[in-house]
Amino acid sequence: MTIHRLSLKSWSVIVIGVILLLIVLPSLLIVRNNRLPNIHVPTPTMPKDNGWDYYIKAAEMMRNTRKVTVSPDKTVLGDGPAGDAESSHEWTMEELEAFMKANKPILAVVRQGLNRDYMHEPIRTYRQSLVDPYINSHFRRLAFRLAGEAIYYDRIGEPERAADSLVDCMELGIIIPKGGGLTAGLSGVSVENIGARQLYEVLPKLSPDKLEELAGRLESINQKRVCFSDLVIEEGWAFTAVFQDSMKPHENERCILDTNPTITAVCDKIIYMFINKGAVIQENLEYFQAVAEEQKGQYTGKTKVLLPNNSFINTLDQDSVVRCHSARARGEARFTLIQTEVALHRYRAANGRYPDKLADFMPKYLKAVPVDPFGLGEPLKYRSKGNGQSFLLYSIGSDMKDDGGKPETEVSQSLFKGDIVPGK
Repeated sequence: MTIHRLSLKSWSVIVIGVILLLIVLPSLLIVRNNRLPNIHVPTPTMPKDNGWDYYIKAAEMMRNTRKVTVSPDKTVLGDGPAGDAESSHEWTMEELEAFMKANKPILAVVRQGLNRDYMHEPIRTYRQSLVDPYINSHFRRLAFRLAGEAIYYDRIGEPERAADSLVDCMELGIIIPKGGGLTAGLSGVSVENIGARQLYEVLPKLSPDKLEELAGRLESINQKRVCFSDLVIEEGWAFTAVFQDSMKPHENERCILDTNPTITAVCDKIIYMFINKGAVIQENLEYFQAVAEEQKGQYTGKTKVLLPNNSFINTLDQDSVVRCHSARARGEARFTLIQTEVALHRYRAANGRYPDKLADFMPKYLKAVPVDPFGLGEPLKYRSKGNGQSFLLYSIGSDMKDDGGKPETEVSQSLFKGDIVPGK
């Protein structure tokens, strides 16, 4: 048997060939996997006179009123007594009047926005994704100022004007999410709840005529509420647009390849280079679309759609979307409870007592028996008490268990136990 030994020249050719393969194949793979994806992201047409622009203007005006001067040696919080929850009851009339004077032009601009068509500015660039949470935080400060205005009116004995301010606050919260994603949806819930919490206390002070007017307005603004699945769809489009924008040369270095000398960071960057970006973006977009379809309709408290196993959606976990849906449903539950309370007060004003059951005031005071957003189609819980002179009304809450009207408590972040009871 003859053994042919390879010459040094042959070995050199083989080694060079292997080296070239080790260089060329990974290079081709990197080029292939880092091509800029071309997924078309739809962008809604913005209204010419957009309420969004008025809210941004109002937010800019707030910069000059972080503190409100009451006297040469005294200032108070510009966000007002509602933003100073622990000591709101300690505000004097002098302080409230200074707050009202400073915020009058700001709230006028907010109300101009409420009278316009509205569309949340869509997030389509990496830079927008950084600014959006900051913008949404301003909506909450505007809500505090509307609620502070209500405190002032209630203090001077004008509960009907206080109710108008609080419903303005709730309307702001309801329309904020239109055109936005999950962050805008959560911001809207927060704003709506600021108004709803105070409105519970004002309702018993309102005249029958004002209650009737309020019922009509609540029904009208509820028509502006955005379906949760629309928020999830927009979250998917925003994620897709931002990721594609981050791959452009002018953004790539800043948001993806930030220099960091640690070994872990270097390894992460190497792994990132070999990931097929287009496939990942498409996978994540399909996830949002699947969840949006699943979460249409009634809240169920669960999802069967699995979160993609990639690091580019690591801001979410398997139940993130369900928690967002729960927060939205809690806002809807509070709104429905307020609508129902308004009907109950109107019924009592006309009949001298509260009804024995919710169906008794249909359809004069409400068009249909109010459905509990957490009740899988079941109505809100209601019991007449004291021969019709009081009542117990509640939603079973996000744990979807009837606790007999025991007010809910937050046992951990975004996890509540108990029932949603008006004013509790």
